[in-house]
Amino acid sequence: MNKISSLITILLISNCSYIDYTLVPSAAKTVIFGVDEIVIDEDFYDSQTSSFVKVKIGKRAEAVFVLAKIEVDQFYWISSSGERLITLRNGKVKKLQSDKYSFTLIAESNFPKNLLELRELSYFIELDNPFALFSQQSTFHQSKKIQFSRFNKIFDVNSITEVVSSNSMKWSYSNLYIINDELLPIQSRVHFSPIQDPLELEFYYKY
Repeated sequence: MNKISSLITILLISNCSYIDYTLVPSAAKTVIFGVDEIVIDEDFYDSQTSSFVKVKIGKRAEAVFVLAKIEVDQFYWISSSGERLITLRNGKVKKLQSDKYSFTLIAESNFPKNLLELRELSYFIELDNPFALFSQQSTFHQSKKIQFSRFNKIFDVNSITEVVSSNSMKWSYSNLYIINDELLPIQSRVHFSPIQDPLELEFYYKY
C-alpha cells in the first residue's frame, strides 16, 4: 500500500462518523467565528485528537473546524458552534455553511482529484444571503516546488495557482493551493464572492 492509500485509510479509521461534540478537545470548543486571531502553535496542535483546519475570512472571521468524516474524496469539517465546511481532497473548498458566510461550488464536470493534473475547469459558485449564481472558468498554472515552514520545520511542497474568471459578471481572481507530497492540501487561499475577503485555510493532520 502506498503513502496516499495508507493516509486515507488512517483518516477513515479515525474519522469514520460525525464527531461527538462531547469529545471535541476543550481548546477547540472555545473557538467560534469571530475577529480574534487564532494562533495555531505546536502546543495547540498536540492538544487536538482529530485533524482540523483553521479558517479565516480577512479580519472579519476566524474559526477552527474539526474533521468529522471522509466520504470518498470529500472531507467534512465542523466547528464547535455548528458551521460546516466541505473540502475536496485536492484542496478546493466545495461548501461553507454558516450564518454569515455560505456558498457552494457546483461543477459541470468532476473536479480533478490531483491539482497537479493540470486542466481547465468550468463550474458555478452559488452564494446564499443574498442568493447569487456565478458561472466560472478556471485554468491551473504550472505548479512549482517551494519551501514551507511550520512549527520550525521546513519541507518542500507544491504551489499551484488557479486563475479564475466569471462569465456572468466582470470578476476575476487567483486562488492559491499548497499541496504536500501526499497530495493533501496544507494551505489554500480561495475567493468565493466579489464583495468578501478570500477564504484562507490552514490544514493540520493528525495520524
